[in-house]
Amino acid sequence: MGCGFRCQCLAECNYTLNIGFGFDANYKDSTAGGQRGNAYATDSYTVVNARIRLADRDDDWTLMLWSKNLFDEYYFPAAYQGGNGPYVRSVGMPRTIGLSGEFRF
Repeated sequence: MGCGFRCQCLAECNYTLNIGFGFDANYKDSTAGGQRGNAYATDSYTVVNARIRLADRDDDWTLMLWSKNLFDEYYFPAAYQGGNGPYVRSVGMPRTIGLSGEFRF
């Protein structure tokens, strides 16, 4: 005869989440450089932004992972004659990644 001990446990948890994603793209064509010619021109570029959103069923809390300039495009959004005379090109923002959260109560 043996002593048999049997135990069975079962736990289950269900939770509904809302998941969403999105992206946008901004294209800017090249410039000719005006009267100063091609040395003062800027190239065309495309900047892509993306985001993934996670929230509970009632939107009581939200987490969003986002990126601006997702592909790390190196670009010049503006070119102009500087205040003291030299030609100036401003460099666009590099890739930026962030996490945003929100809680509603």
